[in-house]
Amino acid sequence: MGSLELEAESTRQGGAGASDGLGRSGLGIVGGPLTLTSIAKVIGGTLAAVTLLSAAAMAEEAGYKLLKLDGQFVKWGTPEFGSPAHVTYAFADTAIEDPQARNCQRIVPLDALALRSGLTMAAVRAEAAAAFSLWQAAGGVSFQEVDSTRDAQIVIGAQAQPRGYAFANVRAGTGARVVARPAPAGGRGMNLPQVSPGVTAGAADIAPIERSAICLNPARSWKIGFNGDADTYDLRYTFAHEIGHAIGLDHPHGAGPLMHFKYQEAYRTPQVGDVAGVVRLYGEPQVRRRQDG
Repeated sequence: MGSLELEAESTRQGGAGASDGLGRSGLGIVGGPLTLTSIAKVIGGTLAAVTLLSAAAMAEEAGYKLLKLDGQFVKWGTPEFGSPAHVTYAFADTAIEDPQARNCQRIVPLDALALRSGLTMAAVRAEAAAAFSLWQAAGGVSFQEVDSTRDAQIVIGAQAQPRGYAFANVRAGTGARVVARPAPAGGRGMNLPQVSPGVTAGAADIAPIERSAICLNPARSWKIGFNGDADTYDLRYTFAHEIGHAIGLDHPHGAGPLMHFKYQEAYRTPQVGDVAGVVRLYGEPQVRRRQDG
């Protein structure tokens, strides 16, 4: 089994606060027992810490991990858990540069990648479209291909400076965030912070995603489907993994989900944990919403 070098890096608008930890910088508590009071910090009389560790543990148990940037979860659309979103994507048709990006700083069209792997561009694009459809079927996020990268929210291309296998870059904006939505009465909403007695719990801080990029290494060989060769990655699996990052999912700690960092050839569709994660961010699939309505 090869190590899956499918990674995401996140960038705050303007280039500040770039993070390569993908939410791995945990909350450090120095001294004393781990309690709700010790988790929360009061600075100038204002409650500042907001995330309860047990909520993260619940997410881990469910088999997913949400992407964080500068301590905020990120998603497309309305910055509220469970709200649907519609996202556009396009394939690079010329060189595109983003000097502020940690990954995919310069991406080029996928033609050379397809040629090296003995594939047609039509086949490569079809695998990407199929990968988007997998996530659309799993949660309340829909996708539409557009012609121009200027109109696209997710841009897909090849690395101009090849490394690893594939990467994603996620840029979050500084727009409106949900920070004070009350927890449902009697509910145990995941990632809803619970704080000291007498203080109302609010929703975790969420920042809207403004732009994502996915870039594959054109110097490697790629394939369509599984054949037991773990050194040559399946395009649909790779696209699906990177799209997961591009919409707000991180690598979970446990093996099994599609979003796990290691490439495998047991399945090429979102697993139970992956589905739980995308539903947490965007709610149930749109088709299911209409049927239930």
